[in-house]
Amino acid sequence: MLFMSYESVEKTNVNIKTERLQLLFLFVFSFLLFVNTLSHQYALDDSIVITENSLTKEGLSGIPEIMKRDAFYGFFGGERNLVAGGRYRPLSIATFAVEYHFLGKNPFFSHLVNALLYSICVLLVFLIMKLWLKNHFNNKHYLSIPFLIALLFAAHPIHTEVVANIKGRDEIMGLLGALGAMFFFWKYLFHKKLPHLIFAFVCFFLGLLSKENVITFLPLFALAVYFFEPKKLKSAILPSIGFLALSGLYLYLRHIFTGTDFTPSMTVLNNAYIHATESERLATILFTFGKYLQLLIFPHPLTHDYYFNQIPLQSWSSPGVIISLLLLLSALAYGVFGLLKRDPVAFGIIFFLATFSIVSNLFFNVGTTMSERFMFMPSLGFVLIFTILTHRLVKKFVIENKRIQYRAIIIGLFVLGFSVKTLERNPAWENNYTLFSTDIKYSPNSAKLNSALGGTLIEEAEKNVTAEEKADLLNSATFYLNRAVQIYPNFSVAWNLLGNAHYLKGSPLDSMRFSYSRALQANPANFDANLNFGMVLNANKRYNESVRLLERAASLQPNSFNAWFHLGDAFYQLGEAGKSLQAFYTAVSLNPQSHNAYYRIGMTYGRLRNDFDNAILNFERAIEINDGIHYYYEDLGVAYGFKGQHRQAIEAFLKVIELKPDYGQAYFNLGTSYLALGDTVRANENFAISQQLQ
Repeated sequence: MLFMSYESVEKTNVNIKTERLQLLFLFVFSFLLFVNTLSHQYALDDSIVITENSLTKEGLSGIPEIMKRDAFYGFFGGERNLVAGGRYRPLSIATFAVEYHFLGKNPFFSHLVNALLYSICVLLVFLIMKLWLKNHFNNKHYLSIPFLIALLFAAHPIHTEVVANIKGRDEIMGLLGALGAMFFFWKYLFHKKLPHLIFAFVCFFLGLLSKENVITFLPLFALAVYFFEPKKLKSAILPSIGFLALSGLYLYLRHIFTGTDFTPSMTVLNNAYIHATESERLATILFTFGKYLQLLIFPHPLTHDYYFNQIPLQSWSSPGVIISLLLLLSALAYGVFGLLKRDPVAFGIIFFLATFSIVSNLFFNVGTTMSERFMFMPSLGFVLIFTILTHRLVKKFVIENKRIQYRAIIIGLFVLGFSVKTLERNPAWENNYTLFSTDIKYSPNSAKLNSALGGTLIEEAEKNVTAEEKADLLNSATFYLNRAVQIYPNFSVAWNLLGNAHYLKGSPLDSMRFSYSRALQANPANFDANLNFGMVLNANKRYNESVRLLERAASLQPNSFNAWFHLGDAFYQLGEAGKSLQAFYTAVSLNPQSHNAYYRIGMTYGRLRNDFDNAILNFERAIEINDGIHYYYEDLGVAYGFKGQHRQAIEAFLKVIELKPDYGQAYFNLGTSYLALGDTVRANENFAISQQLQ
């Protein structure tokens, strides 16, 4: 008896050691898969939740507001409903606010956190699979079924969008919360310890606060018990009620804080089915189901963009739709019959369909035809199915003492292929330019991606590049933007960017006018188009037209410094001093550190009202903020001259010469001031220098 006890202890120690080694390997393996993302910059939607999110940039002080706002509020403000559906996902954004508070813009640390959280997620997958499958397979071997499932999940390239894009943390934290809840729920079933149940509830609610997809786990708790521990079904009743109550609380908070209904978006860019018949909608959704399965089995090519019109509307006669329908019906049939037999594969099918349902577009529009990040949760069901079916295939055709090796080889080949693809895909996420220019090869028919790449090329052209490089970048931008508006002729954003490209290329006004006019025809409330077109018209001396557009821009975004500043300039050019000053003073109130705005106020007082006292006051304010601009001093000197304060004028003109020694007009002005004081010698000296320079 003592010997048996000792043997039992030895086996337990071996099992613990095996599990620890498995956990260590999985953690290191998962982390190394994404270590090449640590040097990446911000990309794609990172601007929405981090770099251009006003609440995130408030740091710790912004967290209370984050917890009671739509996820996109800090970026879109009152226009957050421009994208489909409400998003109450405060937890991941709160983590970004913490990082921003202590580290500022630090993409390295944010990418590091994503990689670490993903690695922890993989560990939870392994531990939960061990709990679920302990009665179905021998899980004591290093290459056990749970280990292979976790390994396959870790390596899958379809996860790159979630991990390599910092914004994808909401998906990771959501699954972490759901898996954490499942883990502690399972512990509670066997140990009946209240802390386990409390931890399960906390994890579940934190998961919900990260991503609403977690609500699809609600039926999976009881179903997992039914499949893997049916004797514990009664013990699952109380926790299930708790999970249901927490889901209700989350939905209530979501309703209160987002105030968003499910009215479909009225633009095809955020609702690809807006012009589809119900038959086309269902056929296309079914087609994307098949596309997802293809990417799970053979993840190539990968792209972040499936927006209109990358996947055109489908009909029921499409071969892809027919194949997808057959696959879905087969899966449903297997799931129903497997449910009665408590087959783990059937549970994997149910898991996949349950977590996929919320992002399938079947019940409500999710804003895009499909997206690889939507497979993050469902992929766990897929790898569970794939690994068990591989095990059964090997069991059927391979002799017993070779089964573990054959199973490991087959899964290992997929893990190797998936890992190579993940490492190859990660660099595409380095920044917007790399991502867009990579994915345009695989999403050439996406209006959104063509527009995004065109806009990014314009940004590249505005950097410190040679004239030849700038021309090439702008020509490429024009190409992609033209393609965007060909795909979607009412694409206001793309038309506006096309106008910007024409402006930077020095195209005729008619080219810019056509593009901006199309942008405003498609969306009269396009702030950028109103502002940019107004600025272009102002630069081309079409001041009355400019005023109309800039006034509209200012009404659309009353807190826009640029709108008020350029409106002030347009009124100045029209000689309307009162309206010009009103606009400039509004601009200054929005940006008190704008030296240029103070300078323009000074010019308005001086030239349009001959009010040199106020002109001098504002020139001096401009100089206090920035004392390195020569013409600020020049106009200050002129204003002093008109007031007869020639000594002060001389000081100002000397400062102009200090900043710009080869500026002939400054010497002439200086000579004029000396002459006014009766100092003809110095006056003539400066007149001579002025003549030499001019």
